[in-house]
Amino acid sequence: MIKQCLQFANRIIFVLCIIVIVALAAGIGVPACAGFAPTYVAQWGLPGTGNGQFKWPCGIAIDTNGNVYVADTNNNRIQEFTSTGTYVTQWGNGGTGNGQFASPLL
Repeated sequence: MIKQCLQFANRIIFVLCIIVIVALAAGIGVPACAGFAPTYVAQWGLPGTGNGQFKWPCGIAIDTNGNVYVADTNNNRIQEFTSTGTYVTQWGNGGTGNGQFASPLL
């Protein structure tokens, strides 16, 4: 039960982090309570196992070039996208060996 509660808390934190990252990447960076409404930027991906599809995305990172990396947890892989959402590549598969993941998180 404690593990499930921690996983739920981590998911909430993850969603909040994505909101902040998207806002900062969009140049918003100002809380709505300061009198500025947030602006929708973009979204991409569908449920599934193909390129650009996700099964429980649980982590996101952005490099200095603006490329977006998503931990596609239930597909046991990391996917890379351009800043506009174009699929670039992926790596990993399920397992514990080199180049394998067991539910990766960023």
